[in-house]
Amino acid sequence: MAVFKIGDWVEALDDDFKGRVTAIHGKIVQVTGTDGFPMEFPKDSLVKMPSDGGLRVTHHEAALAKEGKEVFRKKP
Repeated sequence: MAVFKIGDWVEALDDDFKGRVTAIHGKIVQVTGTDGFPMEFPKDSLVKMPSDGGLRVTHHEAALAKEGKEVFRKKP
């Protein structure tokens, strides 16, 4: 799991949301989006963005995020 600190730029895995970390309360991270509104996310649903604006996710982070998802398939 990534370690976040106030001021880090992050992106949500399941939402189209990017912003800056403004508070951390245990496993909950408050992120203020580019629109100025704060939202709260669990730490494991965020990835840290590099300062150059690009998104870099390690294979390990992607695998952990994928593990947490259930895939429902229609029976043939």
